[in-house]
Amino acid sequence: MPVERNFKLVEGPVPEPSEGEVLVRTLFLSVDPYMRGRMSDAKSYVAPFRLNDVLTGGVVGQVVVR
Repeated sequence: MPVERNFKLVEGPVPEPSEGEVLVRTLFLSVDPYMRGRMSDAKSYVAPFRLNDVLTGGVVGQVVVR
């Protein structure tokens, strides 16, 4: 079972959006069953997660206006 020491919270600067971009604050991150398969090197339709990379997933977000 996962325990807190298996995870790392990393904070960094929030970049200013460039022309034609928006800044989105993530409110909810979808954690789906298919993500479990991405935690191994088993052959799959989607590439496995890479160690120490940011996890990706669908989000519900709020566009932040600056």
